[in-house]
Amino acid sequence: MHTVGIDIGTTSLKLSVVDNTRQNIISKSELHKAEISISGHLDWHEQDPKKILEALDGLLEGLDWSKVTRACVSGQMHGIVVWDEETLETKTNLVTWMDARCSKEFLETLPKWPHSTMATGFGCATLAWLRKHGRLPENGRFRAGTIMDYVVAKKTGRPKVPMSILNAYGFGLCEGKEWILKDPILPEIVAPETIVGKWLGTEAEVLVASADLQTTLLPYIREGVAVLNVGTSSQLCFLLPEGDEKKPMPTGVRVVPFYVGRWLALAASLNGGNVIDLVTKTIVRWSSQLTGAPSSPLHIDFARINEFLEDESNDDSQRLSINSRFFGERHDTQSGATVTNWNETTTLKHFIRSVAVGVIDNLVSMLSEGELFKSGITTLCLTGRASQGVFQKAIERNFPKMRIESSSEKVSAAFGAALQALEASEKG
Repeated sequence: MHTVGIDIGTTSLKLSVVDNTRQNIISKSELHKAEISISGHLDWHEQDPKKILEALDGLLEGLDWSKVTRACVSGQMHGIVVWDEETLETKTNLVTWMDARCSKEFLETLPKWPHSTMATGFGCATLAWLRKHGRLPENGRFRAGTIMDYVVAKKTGRPKVPMSILNAYGFGLCEGKEWILKDPILPEIVAPETIVGKWLGTEAEVLVASADLQTTLLPYIREGVAVLNVGTSSQLCFLLPEGDEKKPMPTGVRVVPFYVGRWLALAASLNGGNVIDLVTKTIVRWSSQLTGAPSSPLHIDFARINEFLEDESNDDSQRLSINSRFFGERHDTQSGATVTNWNETTTLKHFIRSVAVGVIDNLVSMLSEGELFKSGITTLCLTGRASQGVFQKAIERNFPKMRIESSSEKVSAAFGAALQALEASEKG
């Protein structure tokens, strides 16, 4: 029999079907094209939940549900959508994790969160903003949750679907299974192994929705091993020894829930592969402005960029140093990127490679090798682009005493979600 994992990402949906030997037998993806442009608000990021549901139906077309025993939906953390408890129709768009409408001044008016620092884009911050600005319906019974919670509600026919503790900590302003923010439309918080219903029209049980961070890590995380992932953003995390979740952590490191009652120490940077994309597109835009030529005919040769990054040679002779905080950090919103020792010999290749090195150096500034050793970590598992030439060189330089493992598998939150469904079945 099979289990199904679904990942609802910022730009696409992914499906993974796993058999009882933990082998991925089906892997598919579908762009959802749900982004909504909000006129006059460039810092607002919203998506259409209906388009996400339509794309999901297309992704699942042809799936033999008679062989599926359990399903788990994972996806983009922090974002919020509000729906009607009676009709299951949405009352807001999905306001995603990228949304920046909550100013620093507004965030300071929220209840204090002993666990971490609240940031714009977190569900509870957005909910409070929507309340303050009268953007929620005044009449009716409603429920708030992540887009994954809404999908589970729709596909099980259960409007009052609970939220896993994994997504609750992504929403913010909770402690354990209790909300610090008091709002009647916030859901019950439950363990990630909780079954909430059956997929409509099938006998497949559905777990409460998971979060993409935890499902991405599930295939790799284990005792004594830290995982360093470079994707759109970048993360460095490890499984805390039992009972250590209350210990003080370095600035920029959060403690977040994992499965079976365990906790992770997490350094989650907003900067990863996205800074390479930003820098290359900025260079194209500047070239257009300098030459007066339109930028649309200029196409970025991403294969060439990858060649730059794959090259394992050392470029230390030029000593170009870039702090790659192009998107700031949640714990230091005022920080930005800096460039040091740029001179007339600096090439495009060296600049791009130095940006990549800066991504790793920034992550290490949040969680160092010394801190990992204190928690009994002796091995570093590289996932995503972390094992790519220049990234791995920078990692080896920053973690000289660590044993380095590289995963050849493509990181997939959908695969991790399918494994979570399988493991929950085995334990249940």
